[in-house]
Amino acid sequence: MIGRAVRQQHQRLIQAAPVVLAAVPPLNGGPYGPPVRWPCPANRTARLSSSSPSGGELLAGTWTFQGDPLPLGWPPRWPTEYRSELWAYNLHYFDWAWVLEPADAARSTVRDLLQSWVEAYPVGSSPAWDPYPTSLRAWNLCGLDQALGLCDPWFRDLLATHTRVIRATLERDLGGNHLLADLKALVGLAVWFGDSALLTKAVTQLAREAGRQVLADGGHEERSPAYHARVLADLLDVIELLNSAELPVPSTIDRAASSLNAWLEVMTTPLGTLPHFNDGDAIPPSALANLRAGSDRRLPAGQGVGCTHLAASGFVVARPRKDVYLAIDSGEPGPSHQPGHSHAGVGSFELWVQGEQVLRNVGTSTYAPGPRRAFERSTAAHNTVTLDDQNQSDVWKSFRVGRSARVDTVVEVTPHGHRVEIVHDGFRTPTGTALHRRTFEINRRGLEIRDELLASNSTGDVATRYYTAPGLPVTPRGKGCRLGPVTLSFDDAPAAAELSVDRALLATGFGQTAEARCAALRFRASLPVAWQTRIEW
Repeated sequence: MIGRAVRQQHQRLIQAAPVVLAAVPPLNGGPYGPPVRWPCPANRTARLSSSSPSGGELLAGTWTFQGDPLPLGWPPRWPTEYRSELWAYNLHYFDWAWVLEPADAARSTVRDLLQSWVEAYPVGSSPAWDPYPTSLRAWNLCGLDQALGLCDPWFRDLLATHTRVIRATLERDLGGNHLLADLKALVGLAVWFGDSALLTKAVTQLAREAGRQVLADGGHEERSPAYHARVLADLLDVIELLNSAELPVPSTIDRAASSLNAWLEVMTTPLGTLPHFNDGDAIPPSALANLRAGSDRRLPAGQGVGCTHLAASGFVVARPRKDVYLAIDSGEPGPSHQPGHSHAGVGSFELWVQGEQVLRNVGTSTYAPGPRRAFERSTAAHNTVTLDDQNQSDVWKSFRVGRSARVDTVVEVTPHGHRVEIVHDGFRTPTGTALHRRTFEINRRGLEIRDELLASNSTGDVATRYYTAPGLPVTPRGKGCRLGPVTLSFDDAPAAAELSVDRALLATGFGQTAEARCAALRFRASLPVAWQTRIEW
């Protein structure tokens, strides 16, 4: 709380009187020698978005994000009102400027865009100069200078202002991927300016944060596969920059990138995508493949038959056959100090069979406060069980979590495959707490899921939901259905249980959804109660 108050006070001071930035002291000295000016190629993180405009659009004066075109015109008319904070942030990242590289007019176009942007958004104005977009923009501007030759006095002054703003508003209170992006930007700016003291300090802090945020199994602490990929992209960019500048790379950063990449190898699906657990954009397979190829340390066994328990980050990945992939969310929602990207989806899973996705969670299409954001973070938006439509953890607003479910997971080898048992205490009843125990029996022929709601002297409305991938054919069959290449049936469910196949909208990227189906079994029961789902392929 103290860190957040200090950062917000700095932001208010900068907005009120940008001259206060002059009080940010220069740095002098350090073990790094004077680096050469920016020698690094493009930004990997800029390639991870599901929504990017074309160079032709930009040269014609139109910027598009989430399928929503913004006619900037020429000269550009920059907006002061925004569709959403995410929309505004992506506008101010300047990630989109990379598509202009091959264009003959790119240099003058980017220069004109930047000059008009500076006039439209004075230093300190929000959201343009918020710490996160300022950091991403700073790295992009350094790289665009190398690609397009933008350097002249006004551009140097602009980067100097970015350096002071980032140093004054480092997001230590948020931590996570935001702080890593801030420190990455300072590394890039230090190389661009040849500031050995700033470089020493930024690299040291980045190494410390990377060592702390990357967990023992190689996962990133925020437990989002999509943000995990962004963190890896950031570290690989820094490693490439330091290598290109013939500067030493701390072993902590190198090990962190290697661990992140190994985790990504395990989690990557047969379609070259990532499962929809917790927040994040839908990363294009080509971008993810390029990212994974950026590390020379990979995990060849990641695509083999077997079961991997990523215990520290809270996931299980099983491949009972070479043509079956199962990913299970088996951990707590996220770190207590940074739960903003958490969903209430403990025990949910995604399934691929014969190269086709069969089941998936709803995913993330928006960060804007409202019913859609609340639903996408809810337990009901995941392939698991709800009791009285409760969330396992108290997700609220856009990036807040109150009480979090406590989770215990056990993974065992069985004579025919593997057993995964997950127990959480996220549900409440009038008489206390109801435990949900979900047991996966995984073998070559299929998957059996036994669900138990354990409580006494209580009655509740129970629902088990299974969301299909968009476009997958669904055929109801009694108390079950055919889902593409698999059959789904419910065993031992109460006689009064009813199965419905409902229409659902699943996120396919920020601002993008596709129609799918949700097979839901609903019943009212006295607790304790148990039932079973069988999925055969």
